[in-house]
Amino acid sequence: MLRRGQALIVVLLILGVVTTVGLSIASRSVTEVGVSTGSEESSRALSAAEAGLEAQLGGAQIPTISGTDIQVDAKPSGSAGSLSVADLLASGEVATVFVDKSTGNSMTVCWGLANGNAELETAVYFTVGNNTNVDRKYTPSGNLGTCPNDGRIYANSTSITLPNGSEYVRMRLWGNGEVKQPLGVTTSGTFPTQGTEITAVGTVGSTVRKIKVFDQTPDVPEVFEAAVFSGKRLVK
Repeated sequence: MLRRGQALIVVLLILGVVTTVGLSIASRSVTEVGVSTGSEESSRALSAAEAGLEAQLGGAQIPTISGTDIQVDAKPSGSAGSLSVADLLASGEVATVFVDKSTGNSMTVCWGLANGNAELETAVYFTVGNNTNVDRKYTPSGNLGTCPNDGRIYANSTSITLPNGSEYVRMRLWGNGEVKQPLGVTTSGTFPTQGTEITAVGTVGSTVRKIKVFDQTPDVPEVFEAAVFSGKRLVK
């Protein structure tokens, strides 16, 4: 009887171990399936959002993809009294700010780091009758006035006159090499919308993925500024 009792205990222990291992494997399998499903849904939702975004940017109809929901919202960016260029600028890179009557007759451009030694070239494009005119200005580093309150620390600033009919201002940094530096603008008036804010949302099951981009108003290539240069006003 003693041996039979011992054998029963051993069998029960073995069954317990086997059951525990089996439950562990089953639980892990369920977890892996859940993770795999979630990863697949996330990937599909992101792809759906990207498809909606590309359709909006390309002016095409929002696609219909089986098993997914795609929502795209596009609205003009709001007007503001100060703007910050999103990307820091290396030497020779150009940023464009669009202006109109509400901007006023001048604006302040702020740029550079304390040890950046960047200098600024600006070109104001404005129309008089059927002619497009360009006013250029070159400003060395060294002065600092009122700048946008955007959390950045600027080292230089200059005031730019905006003639009647001004449409946009192109700004280029020089002398800072590959060291990218900030640039921002401010005015007593307001800058018009600079583009369109697009939000694309893809949904698969309970998984939601969102992409938000800013589509700037179309602008001429940077090389345009190198086509013609003069220290005086140009008429093109």
